[in-house]
Amino acid sequence: LASDKTPVTRHTGGLEMHPTFLTIANIRSDICMKATAHTWSCIAYMPIPQFICNPEFSSLLQACVWHRCMDIVCMNLKEAAAVGASMVDPLGLLRYGFTPLVAYTADLPEQQMVSCVSKNTSPVTLAIQSQFGDGKLYEPRDGQGTLRMLEELAGCSFPSGMRDIQCTIIPTITGVIDPDFIHAVHAMVDFIYKAQAPTFTPTSIADMTSSLQEFHEFKHAIVHAKARQGTSGPIEHFEIPKLELLASFARAIPQLGSIIQFTADNPFECTSHQHATFTQQVVHLLDREETARQFDLYALLRSNDMSLNNLIVNEFDKVVDMDLMLGWIMCIAPEELSWFQGPCPVCNHFLKGLLSEDSRVAFHITVSSDHTNKTAPFLARLYQLPDFPLTLRSFIESVNPTLATRFQNRLLNIWNKFHIQLHLTLRPCLVMPSQQVQAYPPSTNYPCGNCDAVLLQMHSEDAIVAQVCMVFGLSKKGPPLPAELDQIFLYVQLFKVVARPQDDVGVMMFCIKHRFVTGPDGTQVQVGMIIPLLDVTHAIELIPVYGDRANHAVDSSTCLESYDTFYLNNFFDKEWYHTLHTDFM
Repeated sequence: LASDKTPVTRHTGGLEMHPTFLTIANIRSDICMKATAHTWSCIAYMPIPQFICNPEFSSLLQACVWHRCMDIVCMNLKEAAAVGASMVDPLGLLRYGFTPLVAYTADLPEQQMVSCVSKNTSPVTLAIQSQFGDGKLYEPRDGQGTLRMLEELAGCSFPSGMRDIQCTIIPTITGVIDPDFIHAVHAMVDFIYKAQAPTFTPTSIADMTSSLQEFHEFKHAIVHAKARQGTSGPIEHFEIPKLELLASFARAIPQLGSIIQFTADNPFECTSHQHATFTQQVVHLLDREETARQFDLYALLRSNDMSLNNLIVNEFDKVVDMDLMLGWIMCIAPEELSWFQGPCPVCNHFLKGLLSEDSRVAFHITVSSDHTNKTAPFLARLYQLPDFPLTLRSFIESVNPTLATRFQNRLLNIWNKFHIQLHLTLRPCLVMPSQQVQAYPPSTNYPCGNCDAVLLQMHSEDAIVAQVCMVFGLSKKGPPLPAELDQIFLYVQLFKVVARPQDDVGVMMFCIKHRFVTGPDGTQVQVGMIIPLLDVTHAIELIPVYGDRANHAVDSSTCLESYDTFYLNNFFDKEWYHTLHTDFM
């Protein structure tokens, strides 16, 4: 279950609604979290009465009304949870099932209302406000304990019944603030990423708990820096209800599974006043859109005399990640697919794309190139890479010395980008959406070019960080190319690792620098080399080491060329975070 009191209008009456949503807990979490999957259903709108009484009693009376309404709405569910009920499964078979409540998703004020506790008390444990910041795990709060306290009070019996900032904050503040402060922030971001993992093991739960303990060990630096601010100035403690709640995650995950699957952001977004007018929200919340989808699907199945049972096709779990209804229609009546709307499927490049040697990485590049039949000197001028012709000549000689003279002056085809695709680290059977890696030449908007960074895995070497400066292939015009040259290549400029994560336990990131050599004229030039496209393993993000002051004249289009030292950002996204900690740390 999930619920949230939501404002509908502002400055015109202050109307509010209190929708309650329901979903089935055995739906796969990655599907449940997508708004387009329609896995949450609005089952009731709770009244929000106004009482003419002392304001101190008004909230108590509203809570009483809410609890009574929830009792009415969930009456059949509670009966089925206690004694069971007959219900039909997706295959049309009659089952005798039970419906226990496994999770309730709400914001903190509503959690306190559901648990019947005050705002200075934890809704999930027996901790009180003075204990919120000590990092200890207290006994869980349960229904029987709440009923006992109510009996004692009343003398009667009752029947028993951060989001973007976290990606960049660590490298951004490093060098300008106390290392213990950075250590505390890093530990909290670490905990958030680990807690949002789709799957868990005893080891990963222990690692998550360790990160939270690490935050409590260093949080004093945040207080000392007066960074915890309230309306009246600095706050000298961490007695925060939500911080105390985090200590319960390690106990809740073995009981309920992944915490992230119980997010209710998708249904709540449907009721936000920012998304539509009041009339549009009412129409949407009356479920007409969902009803229309179901009616169209039912009409299609009946008109074609097809079964109403959705037989899951294993192909779609491995080939694409798409709307379940569209996947069903694609199987039974693909010619009718154009009549239905849904999210674009995630293409699986592992089926028809280029594959790495170990088949763990797939690549997609368009058939038509962006520049066709260009000479190496022309491209050296276009991309401002003066060493490219000599590097290309040396590369061809190293690949096939006997045929080098035949292909030294071969024209080249150029692409501005390619796509790379991987499987999920913690769910290897699922394919991730592909990532685009760009390699555009210098232009007015990008005076140094628009070139992304990647991770390479060369034979018999450790992983290498590089910036992709050009994507090219030898032209097909002329004599047939040998297999070693008949592929896509990259011209990259290399970085070297100057510090490993364990060298700075507060930041815990790889630190890298541009790799330079002395040119023929005595100047320092970046080390460039040509590699096969298939040597790329990951698209990555680099963040400059700003030092004690950032250069405000530098922006995202010039930072890779303007700075010399960078952090390999662990927190680029959650999938890269888990990959880095699984394979490289």
